[in-house]
Amino acid sequence: MQVLRLAQAQAAADAAPQEIGADLARRVGAQGERLMLTLARGDYRLMVVPEPAVAPDEMPQALRWTLASQLEMPPEEADLGWMAIPGIAADATRTAQLYVAAAAQSLVNQHRAAMAKRAGLALRTVGIREAALRNIAGLYEREGEGLALMAVGERGVSLVFCEGGELVLDRYIEQPLAEWREADAEARTAIHERVALPVLRSVDHIGRSRAYRPVGRLLLAPMAEELGLFDYLAAQLPMQVERLDLAAHFDFERVPELRDPGTQARCLVALGAALRDVAPQGLAGRPGSASMNLLMRPRQPVSMALWGLGLMAVLALALGGYAWQLRSGVQDMRAQLAQGAQQVAQVKAEIETIRQREGSDAEVDALNRQVAALKPRAEGVRSLVDSLRTASLGRPEGYSDYLERLARISDPELWVTGVEVLDGGRRVKVAGRALNHEAVVRYARRLNESFESLGVTFNAVQMAPADTGSGKSGINFTLS
Repeated sequence: MQVLRLAQAQAAADAAPQEIGADLARRVGAQGERLMLTLARGDYRLMVVPEPAVAPDEMPQALRWTLASQLEMPPEEADLGWMAIPGIAADATRTAQLYVAAAAQSLVNQHRAAMAKRAGLALRTVGIREAALRNIAGLYEREGEGLALMAVGERGVSLVFCEGGELVLDRYIEQPLAEWREADAEARTAIHERVALPVLRSVDHIGRSRAYRPVGRLLLAPMAEELGLFDYLAAQLPMQVERLDLAAHFDFERVPELRDPGTQARCLVALGAALRDVAPQGLAGRPGSASMNLLMRPRQPVSMALWGLGLMAVLALALGGYAWQLRSGVQDMRAQLAQGAQQVAQVKAEIETIRQREGSDAEVDALNRQVAALKPRAEGVRSLVDSLRTASLGRPEGYSDYLERLARISDPELWVTGVEVLDGGRRVKVAGRALNHEAVVRYARRLNESFESLGVTFNAVQMAPADTGSGKSGINFTLS
């Protein structure tokens, strides 16, 4: 592979990394090329999580749900990228796992804006250092071999272990290169021991968990200064230690300054990132690690939001019609009450007339029995009307107002599946599904704001993981 162009810059202490990257992209003449940015190690967090059993296009939302308690930011404000960790074919009981990188969307957006403004370029891919080093190691890996690659940087030592072109383990040792340079012989030996110990522990871990493919070699990437590390590792480690020869796979004829070990050390991650589309493509039948891209942002579930609004409209119409029916029923009951009271009054008047004319006792008894028969009917109608009036059976005239308020509250990551008005409108229960718990919290807050004037509060929430349909991961919730 031939390297065509190289641009380097000595960054000032107060220089913004986004502006430096944009200026380098402009100087290297990247117009028309696919522009990729590799984040600094401190700009992202790399985690190992179980692989969600969802469709590929649902992976971002599923991972946001999985990582909600681990991120230092709201999940919807993180950009995520992921790559598969090779499983162990001999052990079907092991859960498939992913490497997931998370970075703040605000930071990524700053890089995108700087590239567009200062260089007139569109950023297409955002990657991480570990994936770039994995790409380099993939060029040197032998069939059936586990391979380790160590790269010494200004702030620390990066260590990746690869298998079949995929990353299986990473380590990072905080060790400033300046301390290494200034150390005397004894202190330098202590630093070498500190660097070698994680290698030994990692090799032992891989040997126990992946005995079928132990680590056979460690490649030490070029360094600006030798510092005695190679000789120490070769003498102390139980595997073969080799120097990484970039010239074996890269053609530096058009960029001769890359023949310098110090320049190679500074550009190692950039060279690995450039291998994104030519590195090994991962496990058979699965997307390769080369697909890791923190710009793979999920599409907003607009159809779900519209479907939810449509459901709310249908519910509002249905309950509005039900309220109309109840109001009509109340009017009928009131008419029956008036009719019954009128009948009672008429019978009492007849009794009084009979008494005045001294009618027979049998006739009076018959009329009294008629009154006795009418009273329960009238009292029953009166009791039902009073119940409706006092809201013990609900306030039909208030249901449409409740549903109108619900219909005005929408969230693109949440939809309602059921509504109950309880205790005559003094309590409301809302059930639904959401893509994440943050959407439920937002919705509960808006419900309380909307229903405050009605004296209804939502202070209880129940949430449980659920399948939202078509393999989509989410949660069921109930607010009351």
